[in-house]
Amino acid sequence: MRSSCRTGGSWTFAILAGMGACARSAPIAPALPIAPASPLVPPAVAVERDGVQVLDVELELACPPDQEVAGLGAADLQRALAADVTSIEGVAGVGALPTGQARAAVGVHVTVAWQSLDADRSPQPLEGSLGDTTLLVSVEAQVDAIPAVGDRARAVRRIDAPVPLPEERRHDLAAFVQSRVRMAARTAITDALGELWASARSDADLLAALAAPPVWRQMAAAREAGERHLERATEALEKLADSSRRDPAVVALAALGRLHVPASLPTLLRRIDTHDFAIADAALQALGDFGTPDVTARIEAVAADEERPALLRARARWLLDVRAAGRKDGGGERTFR
Repeated sequence: MRSSCRTGGSWTFAILAGMGACARSAPIAPALPIAPASPLVPPAVAVERDGVQVLDVELELACPPDQEVAGLGAADLQRALAADVTSIEGVAGVGALPTGQARAAVGVHVTVAWQSLDADRSPQPLEGSLGDTTLLVSVEAQVDAIPAVGDRARAVRRIDAPVPLPEERRHDLAAFVQSRVRMAARTAITDALGELWASARSDADLLAALAAPPVWRQMAAAREAGERHLERATEALEKLADSSRRDPAVVALAALGRLHVPASLPTLLRRIDTHDFAIADAALQALGDFGTPDVTARIEAVAADEERPALLRARARWLLDVRAAGRKDGGGERTFR
């Protein structure tokens, strides 16, 4: 476990810009001895049958000095996260691999930062601030498979979560920050573990996983289907995008955006009208991935519709600005994912 607090003045909204440098560049060496698993059981099969064994959880704190919270340090967060990992679906255990067990094993390294923002989204000191503010919690989870699962040895997932910080919650700031960090870290670790699992699956396996719970496997399969541009998964992704559960729907919508299948447009347009902002925002961003004139007109209509939530209209304007800048620059990689 390591704790490092950055020095320097202005931290912008992109608090995690330097967090990549904090992540370990080599697979995590387990802190505890590993009982040898049977060489006859491939890691992918072991994950499927028994779940994965988390050998070690490391945490690195990357906050500037003016964001430090009394009573909340790296050691406190590491203990909390190690306990949380045991309850993640698909994790069989934490610590040394039990003798005789044939589970795939992983090491987990989590880099955590947070930044207090005022109403203008400008950085400000966390302690001593007055009034309601926003806390941007940023977590990057790196999971190293030991040995590799399929052809993948590492997965990295990042969560940037702006959360309201009401003034009345400042009386127990350590508890407030810790709870938000733990929620973001759990999500990031779950997603990274799912990415390793999905990378070793066949296309047919992904289609089967999309069709039924567990939810973590559906979400992992949806992401992988989008990465592989697996158009055969379109119907299953549309069904998942219509889910009443927020997280699976958001992931499925993002995957549909990557596939660019015109038949999915009615699903995306319907989900923009939902009252759940996270789902509506994901559907809007998926539309932005299509890049055709008719879809651009749809996004313009959202930006101009004053009956829609202000945040959604702002997102639509941003997508239009990004697209216009891309055309001016002759194209290029999108940056709004």
